[in-house]
Amino acid sequence: MMNKNLIRQFCACASFFCGTSAFSVEPDSGLSLLDLGVSVFDEQDNLVEGAEVTINFLTMNTATEVLGFEQSAQSLGDGPVRFNGHALYTETVVEKEGYWRTQYLDRWTESVDGDAIWYFPKTRKDISIVLNQMRNPRPLYAHRVNGVRLPEMEEEYGFDLEVGDLVAPHGGGEQADLIFKVTGELNDETNEYDVVMTISFPNEGDGILPVSPTLLGESQLLLGQEAPEEGYQPTFELHQSVKSGVWFLNRKTSPTDDEGKRLEGFWFRTHTELDPETGEVIRARHGKIYANRNRVIPTGFSLDAPRPKMGWETEFTYFYAPDHTRSLESNGETLVPYGNLGGVDKR
Repeated sequence: MMNKNLIRQFCACASFFCGTSAFSVEPDSGLSLLDLGVSVFDEQDNLVEGAEVTINFLTMNTATEVLGFEQSAQSLGDGPVRFNGHALYTETVVEKEGYWRTQYLDRWTESVDGDAIWYFPKTRKDISIVLNQMRNPRPLYAHRVNGVRLPEMEEEYGFDLEVGDLVAPHGGGEQADLIFKVTGELNDETNEYDVVMTISFPNEGDGILPVSPTLLGESQLLLGQEAPEEGYQPTFELHQSVKSGVWFLNRKTSPTDDEGKRLEGFWFRTHTELDPETGEVIRARHGKIYANRNRVIPTGFSLDAPRPKMGWETEFTYFYAPDHTRSLESNGETLVPYGNLGGVDKR
C-alpha cells in the first residue's frame, strides 16, 4: 500500500490534473473496487436528468506518476448512475448546458481496512452533486490582483475596484471601495513583529461576509448568483506574528491556514445608503472575493532590510457588480481596464 508521503504527493498531482481527462491505463486490481453512485440535483432539490457525469479513477505508481482511467454517463431522473473501478481516488465532474460545472475530488479513505492495513475488496458509496443554474451571467468588474503592497503602518489605503488599483497617491484609483490598514508592533533589532491587516469600508452599513462551503464539491459559480441582503460585518482582520525572528519556525497567523482553506470566499457590500429613519438599506454596491489557492486572501508581512522592502503584501480576486443589484454571475468578461483573470476558473 502507498506510504503517507506518496499519498501526499498524489494529492498535489491529482489537484493539478482536476478537470482533465488524459488518462488511459490499466487499473491496479489489488486496489479496492470503488463502486460510486452519483445523483445530480438542482437548487430546488429536484433530480436532474441528462447531466454529463465524468469520473476519473485516479491512483499513482511507485515512480509518483499519476495514473487513471475515465468513465462517463448521463445522470438519471430516478436515482444514482453507477460507476466502478479500482483506484485510490475519484474526481467527479458534472456538466449540463444552462448550469455551472461542479467537480469533486474524493479520497476514499473508507476503502482502506485499518486493521489489516490493506484495501477492502469493494467499497460502495453514493454522493449527491448540486448544480447551480445559470441565471444572469454578465460582465462584471473582475480582476485578479497579484500583489498589493502596504508599506506604511497606521495608514489607510483605499482600493478602487473599478480601476483595479490603490487610490492615489499610492496608485491609479480614484474612489475607495475597500480600505486596507496595517497596525501593530515591530522590532527592527530582533525582526519580531505582531501585525494586523484590517479590511474595512467607506460607509456605515458596508461590510464583509466570510462563507464556508455548504455543498459537496466545487461549483464553477463562486458563492452563488446573488449577494445576501444581511449578515455583513464591518471589518475583517488578518493577523500575523513572529516571536523569534525566524518566520518559518515561529510564524502564527489568524485565520490559520486550515481555517482559511475552509472558506470558499467572501461577499461584501460597499457604498451603502441607509434610510435615516429606519436604518434599512436603500441601495448598495455588492461584490465577492475568491479565496485564492484555497486560502483566505493570501497575505504576508516582511520586516526585511533595507527598510523599503518592509510591508504587508496581499493578493485577491474579486467580482464587483456595475450597478446596485445583487446579481453577481460573471460571464467571463471584465469591465476593469486591463483586468487580469488569468488562471481564474470561478465565475
